[in-house]
Amino acid sequence: MDMSVACYFINEWADIARNPGEKKCPEFKIASFYPPIDLPVMEIYKPEKVKCISRRLVFNASKIAKLRAIVANEVPNPTRVEVVTALVYKCAISAARASSGSLKSTVMHKAANLRARVIPPFPESSSGNLCGTFPVSTEEDSEIRLVWLARKIKKEKTEYCNSCGREMSAEEFCSFILEDSTGLRSCHGIDQDVCLCSSLRRFPVYKVDFGWGKPAWVTTASCGVKNVITLMDTREGDGIEVPVTLEEKDMAAFEHDVELLAFADINPSALPEIYKLNVLKHNPFSRI
Repeated sequence: MDMSVACYFINEWADIARNPGEKKCPEFKIASFYPPIDLPVMEIYKPEKVKCISRRLVFNASKIAKLRAIVANEVPNPTRVEVVTALVYKCAISAARASSGSLKSTVMHKAANLRARVIPPFPESSSGNLCGTFPVSTEEDSEIRLVWLARKIKKEKTEYCNSCGREMSAEEFCSFILEDSTGLRSCHGIDQDVCLCSSLRRFPVYKVDFGWGKPAWVTTASCGVKNVITLMDTREGDGIEVPVTLEEKDMAAFEHDVELLAFADINPSALPEIYKLNVLKHNPFSRI
C-alpha cells in the first residue's frame, strides 16, 4: 500500500478503537476504473546496499520563507516542498561529488500521489497503489545552482502532472506507470548517482489517536539504502522535517554543508518542550 492508504487505514483503525460501535469501510473504486491486467515480468530495481548514515533535518517556517524568497527571484511561485527538496538534493549532490572527487551525473526519482491528479480524481481514502515517480536529472560536470534545481523540479513535476491529468484506459494507465518503473530500473548499473525522494506532507499522521492521545513525534525508519530523502510535516504543521539517508562517506560532507546549515537544524530534539516538562513532572527519577 502507499502512504495515502496507510494513513487512512491507521486513522480509521484509531477511530474504531475510540468508537467500537462505528462501522468503517474503505473505498475500492480504483480497480473499477483501472482493472488489473497481466504485466510483463520485469527485473526488480535493487538499490545498492552500502554502509549508510541517517540524519534528521528540520526547517522551521521562517527559514523556509527565506529560502522561498531566494528562489522566487527567478522561479515563479515556488512551493515549500520544491525549495526544500532542491536545497537538500543540491547538498546531497555536492557531498557525493566531494567524497568521490568526480562530477557524476545524478537523477532523483520523486514520488507523486496521483489520486487528485488523474481524471476522474479519487478521494484520499481510495484503497490501492495510485502513485508514480518523475525524474529530475543533472548532467555530468555541470555546476548545480539552487535556483536552477528548484526550477527543474517544478518543470518536471508540472509536465508529469499534465501528462497524467487526462482520461486513460486501464491499458494506457498501466503503460504510464510502467514508464516510471522502467526509468527507475534503467538506472541500475549506470555510473550515476540515484536518489529516491518522497513527500509525506499533509498526511494526517499527527491526528491518529487510539484513545491515549496523539503522537508527540512521527518519523520514518532508515531502510539501509543510500540516497533516500523524505519530507514530512513537523508536529506544529508549519515546518518541514526531512529524514535523509546517505552513504557514510557522503554524510560527513553533507552535514557540514554551510548552505544547508543556514536553513536547517540537524538532529534537534524531537520532543516538544511541553512533553519534556510532563516527563519531569510525572517521573521523579528524571530529576536524579
